Amino acid sequence: MGILAVSLLLESPAKAQLGASEAQMEGLLGKPVKRAGDLLHYHKAPYRVVAHMFHGQCDQICIFSAAESGGFPNALSEGDIEVILRVYGDGMTWIPVGRLSMNRVWNSGDGKSFAIYETIYNKLVLMTRDAYRREKKGKP
Repeated sequence: MGILAVSLLLESPAKAQLGASEAQMEGLLGKPVKRAGDLLHYHKAPYRVVAHMFHGQCDQICIFSAAESGGFPNALSEGDIEVILRVYGDGMTWIPVGRLSMNRVWNSGDGKSFAIYETIYNKLVLMTRDAYRREKKGKP
């Protein structure tokens, strides 16, 4: 997995980002390989992407390597994480939050979203704060 693969995503005019419609997601990632309720699963080598849709817009994106070791996705490199944040985070500035655990966290420059790299699962999740509040209340 490398920066070249992620850089190819930058060349596409389509928006597969927080706030994107399903059509915009499909423009960059292709047709979903699976649908499960509000979740759309994509395979865009070398990544797997799961997008949550709410009222027609993506409010959460989970990205992880399609390559696995021992049944878990391979870790994303520092470079991959940086580019993925830019591509899938709608070009926002991402501000690292001090580490409180082994996970890494960033807040968006506008304060409306955050990202977390879950080290144990090797996945990067970008989420709007509205989606997080709904999730905490147990609402889809």
